[in-house]
Amino acid sequence: WETACRFEPGSIRHVHALHLDPCQTGRSWLCTGDMDDESRIYFSDDGYGTLQVFAEAGQLSRATDLIFTDDHLYWGVDSPLREPGIARKARNGGPIERLAHTPAPVYFGARNEANHFFFSTSVEPGPAVTSSHAEIVASTDGEHFASVASWRSDITPQQAQIHFPCGVAPEDLVVFYCRATLFWENSLVVARLYP
Repeated sequence: WETACRFEPGSIRHVHALHLDPCQTGRSWLCTGDMDDESRIYFSDDGYGTLQVFAEAGQLSRATDLIFTDDHLYWGVDSPLREPGIARKARNGGPIERLAHTPAPVYFGARNEANHFFFSTSVEPGPAVTSSHAEIVASTDGEHFASVASWRSDITPQQAQIHFPCGVAPEDLVVFYCRATLFWENSLVVARLYP
């Protein structure tokens, strides 16, 4: 083992996620959080030896999971503090676009072969969390997102979440499982999204 990347002490709370870019060979991504000045999305072309800031917009760039297309990066805004939702930014720069608002922070994302997008929310304490349900927010065109399913949070101290397995789901299917949702704990579901 060796250290690939080091942040200045106190500069970030933690690393949220590391991703390999499936669309651009040799590119890696890193997401950090949690406070406004810590929440950034970086990319690296040398195995995290050097990092370049891709998105730096406070809570709007607080992300845990990324969905990659040839032209854009999509992410869920993982913020219980302020305006969670779905965002994207063009790979070649430009502003961050907020595509949808969600009632709770977004942790996970997924796609299928039909190019449908899925993001899931997490029920946790915070002033921006307005729902007691973990939800799946989906899009058939990558532009317009809507809630397509929800499950009530359990009474356990765990955060209610919907997890997507790694990889691309076949055809027009979505595969997920529920955690800390009333009556659905660890239930695996295979579903289909109709436009």
